[in-house]
Amino acid sequence: MKNLNNQIQAFAGNVANEASTIFGDASGIFNDLKSSLGAIVKGGPDQQGWGAAETNAVNTQIMEQAAANARNVKAAAGNAAAAIGGGNVPTVSGLETAVDTAANLGVEQQKAQQLSQATVQNYETGRQNYFEAVKGEAALPNVFNTPNQANQVADTAYQNAEKSQQSVDSANNWWQPLVMAGIGAGASFLTGGFSSKASGGNFLKGATGSLNTEVQNNGVSG
Repeated sequence: MKNLNNQIQAFAGNVANEASTIFGDASGIFNDLKSSLGAIVKGGPDQQGWGAAETNAVNTQIMEQAAANARNVKAAAGNAAAAIGGGNVPTVSGLETAVDTAANLGVEQQKAQQLSQATVQNYETGRQNYFEAVKGEAALPNVFNTPNQANQVADTAYQNAEKSQQSVDSANNWWQPLVMAGIGAGASFLTGGFSSKASGGNFLKGATGSLNTEVQNNGVSG
């Protein structure tokens, strides 16, 4: 029984330690998620969703692409102007300039449109992030489901350990009821003796009277 009790006590301690570790890990995760999600929720649904680096990368890509398009259009316009008359007549500079101007306007318009679309997409991402963060914050308490289950297991283990220890303690002190019963019987005997022998509440007086009676019965005088 003692060996089994030792095993039960050790198991209860291990389970309690594991439950404490699980709770600590869950608390760390909860705090980290709450911090990051809380910042997004605080920003509201009209915040941007891209970081500064991502925004710069997208805008840079759009502008570089626009510059490349402008170069290509300008080169095409120059080639077209040079080809007028089969290349045997001077280039019509006015026509080339007009084509270049129209090309540049088209490229700039396309660039501005792409930049605007990128900005809209940035805010749309921020709005999606906001609503996802709200859902995430609402689900944060679920992080403690596993620690709560671990605590229940630990509580059950401690209850079993307590019962086991009580059983061992009862087995170790098996003699106490017998001793207490003997003390009770002795006390009852002595009390009865006092009350039966005592005369007027005086044990010695009652005992002396009993002795005189015994002497007289045996024919002894004096």
